[in-house]
Amino acid sequence: MESNGNYHLWGVGFGGHTKVTYSGSTSGTVSTDKSGRFDIGGLSGSKFVVKSGDGKTQVTCTMVHH
Repeated sequence: MESNGNYHLWGVGFGGHTKVTYSGSTSGTVSTDKSGRFDIGGLSGSKFVVKSGDGKTQVTCTMVHH
């Protein structure tokens, strides 16, 4: 969670330079970096569903307290 009350959505282990779609309170598409990681900040809502570009992998994300 960011200091302004928004959330970060991040993931690792995807293919490098692939498209990942996310949906929840906000939806969109993001590209992973060469190591298969993505990080999106400034989101409202703490629950998202993330799908890989080929649709074969779907992950449900929930809030993690650090």
